[in-house]
Amino acid sequence: MSRRSYDLTGRNFHRWRVMRLSYRNKISVFWVCKCSCGNKRAVNQNNLLMGRSRSCGCLQKEATSRARKTHGQSQNPLYSIWQAMNARCQKPHHRDYRFYGARGIKVCRRWRNFTYFLADMEADWTSGLSIERNDVNKDYKKSNCRWATQAEQARNTRRNVIVKSPWGMLTASQCAEKIGINPSVFLYRLRRGWTGDKLFSPSRQFNRWNTKES
Repeated sequence: MSRRSYDLTGRNFHRWRVMRLSYRNKISVFWVCKCSCGNKRAVNQNNLLMGRSRSCGCLQKEATSRARKTHGQSQNPLYSIWQAMNARCQKPHHRDYRFYGARGIKVCRRWRNFTYFLADMEADWTSGLSIERNDVNKDYKKSNCRWATQAEQARNTRRNVIVKSPWGMLTASQCAEKIGINPSVFLYRLRRGWTGDKLFSPSRQFNRWNTKES
């Protein structure tokens, strides 16, 4: 890893404020940083620049504390996200199970407890975001998940859902292009469990609104 040094003095990185250069070794540069809670620590430069270090640990503790207070409250939006994530991986009757549980996608052991899911993910969540896996062939776990907008998640789904079609194995976007319909309409058909001629028909009667597809 590069040990190139930037002047980070006075800059803020989440809860860290860089005070001064601490030391260098053969592979890294470290800066003395002060957390907003008052703690000081030598922090790796790359961890600051890449957002891997955001506080002295107080942020995680606060998230865990909030998780303990909110766990069990059905109106917490992250609780419904957590429930849906587990359902599509564990319940064969769920409409999206074939894209998740049937493919071997699991929720990691830690996240089977809502308290730990909240502690790991709440700090970065804002209203309107949904959980997204960086690698769609791997499980739900902290190292493979992030929050994404609906548009970002739709693009990822279209690229990665593989469908057996009359033209061979294609992505959802490729199938939609072949048929001549909007990719979101094709994904809707998949979620509804449509197959055969109905799934691959260009007919405008087979769409979400039973009107002209856009």
